[in-house]
Amino acid sequence: MSFFGLDKKKSSSPQRLKPLISRCSDGSILLEWIKKDWRFGISIEKDPAESSWYLVTRKGKLDDSGLLSEEFSNLIKREE
Repeated sequence: MSFFGLDKKKSSSPQRLKPLISRCSDGSILLEWIKKDWRFGISIEKDPAESSWYLVTRKGKLDDSGLLSEEFSNLIKREE
């Protein structure tokens, strides 16, 4: 079985893809998971209500983005 190119091993546990983590000059944090045909990212902003996610695929079939849910933003607020 495969999800975005992450194939399950014989032990049935999925391969782990570690994110690249970047601290931006504006104080936000960017987490990106990158494979050959797609890129998924989460941007954690100083104001949690402005935090967002995006998905970009090489062929443009699944490109999308949006703000993080209120529940996720509330988790970010608690960690400050």
